[in-house]
Parts: sequence; C-alpha cells; structure tokens
Amino acid sequence: MNYENHSDYEPNDIPTESEIAQWQREHEVLERSRLQHYLARTYLKEYETGFLKITKNDASELISVIEHSDREENVQQFLQTHPNILTHHRGGGHGRFCIPKKSFGGRFITDFLLADLSSLGINWEAVELESPKAKIFNKNGDPSYILNHALKQIRDWRTWLTKNLDEATRLQQESGLGLIGIEPELECLILIGRRRDLDDKQQDARQRINREINGEIHTYDWLIEQAIDEIARLEN
Repeated sequence: MNYENHSDYEPNDIPTESEIAQWQREHEVLERSRLQHYLARTYLKEYETGFLKITKNDASELISVIEHSDREENVQQFLQTHPNILTHHRGGGHGRFCIPKKSFGGRFITDFLLADLSSLGINWEAVELESPKAKIFNKNGDPSYILNHALKQIRDWRTWLTKNLDEATRLQQESGLGLIGIEPELECLILIGRRRDLDDKQQDARQRINREINGEIHTYDWLIEQAIDEIARLEN
C-alpha cells in the first residue's frame, strides 16, 4: 500500500496488535518447522523409512511372526527389517523415521522411536513392544504385570526427557542424543497381546487407560490390520 498517497489510505488497512502477534507466531512456527525438517533430513537420514509400499509378502510374514512368537524380541527383529510397517500409521507427509533401541542416558531403552515430518515440524512417538502372547488384563480385570511394566517404561522415558531435554535434543556431534524437537510428553504406543483375549469390559478399560496416558495400547491385530488396509488401498 502507498502510504505517501493519502487518498489511498484506509484506516482498516493497519493491522491490529493481535493480528501482528498472530503473524509473528505463525512465522516462528514456520521457521521452526523448516529448521527441524533440515536437521532431521541431515542428521536422521540413516533412519528414514520413506514411504515404502507394504506388500502381501510383508503382511504374510508379519502374521507368521506374531502367530508363532512367544517373545517380543522376534517381533522387534522383524520390524527392524520392515520399519515401514511400523511407521505406516504416522501422519506426517514430509518424511518418516524409525530408530530402534534408543538409549536414554544409558538408563532406559526404547524398543523404537518413530518420527514424522509435517508442516508443523517433527512429531515423535515412543514404542514399547510386549509379547503377542502376553495378557493385557488379569482375570479380575486389572492391568496385568506385563502391561503395568510397559506403562512404567513410558513414565520413565517421559520423566527422563523432562529432566534431560537439552541432552536429548542436542545433536550427537555436540554430545547429545540428536532427537531433534522431541518433547517430554511425546506420544506413546504399546503393542501387546491379541484381541481375541479381550472381552468388552477389557476393551473399555483399555480405551480408558489410553486416555489417561495420552497414548495408545493396541494388540498386534491392530498392526496386522494396518498393513492389510494399506495393501487394499494400494490395490484399489
């Protein structure tokens, strides 16, 4: 607008303080997002999964591993070689990453850390695997020992991040963990057991716990369905 020509001047053209503040916030978000995208693509490149297609063979192998595994280690090894199955549910459309067995200060180890890039920056999710054969609830309806262990893991990770956030987000070249933009209350995902072992009351209890922990507890059937749905989507 030409402010020298008073005939062009309109009072409503002057932005309000709230509009200026909003523009500044949006600019800061955009700049932070650009920086996180650059750092992630530069320093997390070895963990990038891209958007690899899930094949029928992938799904068949996944089902076989889950059906025949008594230990989460077998599932861990399979997902490390097929990370696209695990990152598929992430929503970011600008890049996805999968980091196995990340240590937090030598005290706690996540089974996986997932990240995706969106227009808002980088988003993180911690994954805890338990056995496909594990029970989610006891016969009396209380969370099982194994589920409680998984929930404690989540709490321990978040507590460590709260106390050591600077170390977590610093680049590895600067003696940090290189977890760019991670936040203490990151999303969490627990994979445990099978759906056939849950009744309606236990399903409701699982959903209640999900709300309490700001995360997701899913059976391995959910992971299988994610893969099968993606294959169907690609075929159609």
